[in-house]
Amino acid sequence: MPTTKFVPVWKCYGWYLNSCLEAFKGLEDDNFDIVKVIQEEILFRIPTDKYFLEMREPKEYPMDSFLFSAGEQNKEDHVDRKKKKKKTPKKKAEVNPALESPDDNQKALVPEEANEEVLETAPEDDTPSPDDIPKTSPIEKFSAVVINQSKNCAKCLRTSEMCNEAKKELKMTQNRLEKYEKKAKRTEEVEIQMREMEAEMKRMKMEIKEKEWVMEKKDTEIEGLKNNVLKLEVKNAKMQLAEKNHSISQNELLEKITNLSDQLKNEKERNELMELQLQQSEEKLKSETREKERGFEEFRAVLRIMSTDMESIQRDNRDLREQIASAPEAPPTPSVPESPSEEQPNHHRFALFRFQRIKDSLYHKKQLKQAKEMVEKLKSTSGLVEVHQIADYEYYQFEGKLLKYVKEVELNIQRIKETCDVSTVTPLPDIPEFSKRFVNLYWRIINNQPITSSEIEVSDSECFICTEEMTSDQKTLQCDKCKKVTHYKCASK
Repeated sequence: MPTTKFVPVWKCYGWYLNSCLEAFKGLEDDNFDIVKVIQEEILFRIPTDKYFLEMREPKEYPMDSFLFSAGEQNKEDHVDRKKKKKKTPKKKAEVNPALESPDDNQKALVPEEANEEVLETAPEDDTPSPDDIPKTSPIEKFSAVVINQSKNCAKCLRTSEMCNEAKKELKMTQNRLEKYEKKAKRTEEVEIQMREMEAEMKRMKMEIKEKEWVMEKKDTEIEGLKNNVLKLEVKNAKMQLAEKNHSISQNELLEKITNLSDQLKNEKERNELMELQLQQSEEKLKSETREKERGFEEFRAVLRIMSTDMESIQRDNRDLREQIASAPEAPPTPSVPESPSEEQPNHHRFALFRFQRIKDSLYHKKQLKQAKEMVEKLKSTSGLVEVHQIADYEYYQFEGKLLKYVKEVELNIQRIKETCDVSTVTPLPDIPEFSKRFVNLYWRIINNQPITSSEIEVSDSECFICTEEMTSDQKTLQCDKCKKVTHYKCASK
């Protein structure tokens, strides 16, 4: 270890006391009191918790100061030993047994035996080297002195007295050590209590701060509540004044309300009359437009029939001309007249043929089968009850329209057969087909596209039966149970 290094004092005490214990190895039974004092001193001087002691920052001194002081003491002791060796004879001095007591003999023998054992453990060379100087301890010095004194029998009493004094000093030091230990324990307990008290004080301060903060909050809340109470009192006063004013003006308002209700009733009656008149006028206009449309359709049918007749007559004329060209000797034949008077008798035949073709196309019920297949396919792909209801309703509507269409065709055929007049023919209704809503729903379900509830539900503006939009001029009915609105015509069917 370098001599310039700074070392704390407690470490030097530890080194010194441990070297003393090593000097008394094997002599614990004879020197029990001394070994016990050294062990207690080690426990008192050297701390168990070194980290705690280092945190307190003990004082430190350079290593050379300790080595220098120890070296000087060792040199002085070595000089004293040489002087004593020269003075003492090599042979043991004979002691008069009459002068000594048995206790004195025992006292003298004990240090001699101890000194002999110490001499065996001590180094043989008397001249110390500079490396051995710091290794010598005061206990070794004391043992060497005891050996020299044991050789002189006259000095045995002194050694025993010194031992007794050492024992007394050891006991005194033990008592002091116990006092110091008690004081140290008390100080540690007091320090622990002080720390606990400081922690409690901090905690109490924090609690006091929190309570003060809570009290401030409560004070602010109380002030806010007081302000709110004042505002509510002002509002209540205003409300009371308003109620008084309202009670005063209530009678006037009742009179005005009665007058306005009478006026509303009169206006409603007028509006109802106007609506009835409008409905009647609209019905008249619709009937007139229908009659005109029928006339136009009849005229178009006549034109189509006439065009077909003209084509057939032209073909006949071409055939006749070809025959005349092939046979020139034959007399010339007159051309077929193309006057409308000769074409009119054939109009009912062409109309009858057209209606008969329509009837034949509908006779096999191909359209109804296709509609049934579409409905069944839609039901199989979707498990929603609303979709099944819509599909069944569309199929029944399609079937009804188809039957109505076939009946109109049959009636027109009968009229033409009975009267042979095209003017008696009624216009056919619309060709039976599914609604646009059903077709869109069908393709969305078949293509696995998501469906919203609005697409399935019937809106209030649509008829629940025919799913067509209702106008203001149409008569409607509302169900008392489900509150659904339908056309008056659809409900009557």
